[in-house]
Amino acid sequence: MKSTQSKALSRRAPRPVRVPPPLTRGDEKFEGSSVLTEFEGDFGILLWQSLRNVLLWSATDPARRKGLFASGAEERRRVKLLSADVDDALRAPLAVIARLLADPAGADRRRVSSACLKIADWAEKKDKLATALAFTQAAALSGSNDARISYAVGRIARQRAEYPRAETWFRRAILLGRQGGDWESYALAFGGLGNLYVQGGNLSAAQKAHLRAFRAAKRKGLRSIQASSLHDLFVIAAERNQIRDAEELAAAALRAYGPGHARLPFFAHDVAYFWLRQSCFSSALVVLSALRPHFDRPNDQALVLAHIARAAAGASKMEQYEEAWQAAMTLMASSGSTERAAAVFLALADAAAEAEDWERTTTAAQRALLLADTREEAQTKDAAEARLKEAAEMKARPSAEAPEPWILDHADSLAENLAKSLDRQVATR
Repeated sequence: MKSTQSKALSRRAPRPVRVPPPLTRGDEKFEGSSVLTEFEGDFGILLWQSLRNVLLWSATDPARRKGLFASGAEERRRVKLLSADVDDALRAPLAVIARLLADPAGADRRRVSSACLKIADWAEKKDKLATALAFTQAAALSGSNDARISYAVGRIARQRAEYPRAETWFRRAILLGRQGGDWESYALAFGGLGNLYVQGGNLSAAQKAHLRAFRAAKRKGLRSIQASSLHDLFVIAAERNQIRDAEELAAAALRAYGPGHARLPFFAHDVAYFWLRQSCFSSALVVLSALRPHFDRPNDQALVLAHIARAAAGASKMEQYEEAWQAAMTLMASSGSTERAAAVFLALADAAAEAEDWERTTTAAQRALLLADTREEAQTKDAAEARLKEAAEMKARPSAEAPEPWILDHADSLAENLAKSLDRQVATR
């Protein structure tokens, strides 16, 4: 018979899981050097010094923070802040970090963390992702066990193709989210892991991660994450050529998103790309044409144009193919970002191959291969190599079998609904 003490022990709450330390460095030459790479001159030095101040303060035991910085450091920093050419949006958060120099023992970690996040948000909007990552990570390391911030670190690290660092931060967000009951960050972090695995070509692991995200979101009533998880599962089914599963997931994702959702254009683009692979060129072209006003970033715009070029070539609309190809190449020439760049050039190679335009196929596939190799995007790299082989042999891809009638009927109906929803979003801006 168990004793009363044993019963009490059995009812005791489980011991919290220790959150392992995440990776905090990538290929930087020294701590914070990525900030100096993106911003030069006095302003770059000011940002870098502010970052280093926060990191040193965060790494120091709170009992030992008094006197951490030299006397007069705050005053000297304020002089630099006044003399440097600083965006107005950064003055307040940089002033918070300057005050840290005067009273490191009494500084409020929440204010320090918030200041870092404001700087990171500003940098991300400027497409300076190394700086955004550095300050988001500083916010997470400043004593905060906020799962939301850990997820943000993982998301930006994944965008920068720092996959090992991203995975450790996503896993940290999962543990912190479970411990703190932040189920939104918990589900988002599983989705982040899934996207990470997709980029690495591990579709089986990606599917499991996205299923975890979907189940958590459904259990906690997080409708937007349910929709994005169904969207991601649709993409995986499409990649695996699981046609009927993909069609069902696409319909479920559209219902979950509903009209007016901010992610609807991205979902519509993925559905259109799926139809391209099924040779449903007319349906794809209807949606892709409606998508053009919905993307602001050059690489996103270029990807839509590259797919329009492929759909037009498949539908024998060669004038439209030529126009879209040239517009996509012009955008890529002016873009300074490598995120999704490999995918854009692969899409251009696909479009050229559809048109049996072998010189362009070679040019675009070579660019895609180089970028995919640099960013360790395995699937894109393999596909680019296949396009180069096709171009070298001047051999068209085998004609896809005509889509089954049920696919064409579904595609035509869904394309019309998606295009109407996209047009309504533009009209209500």
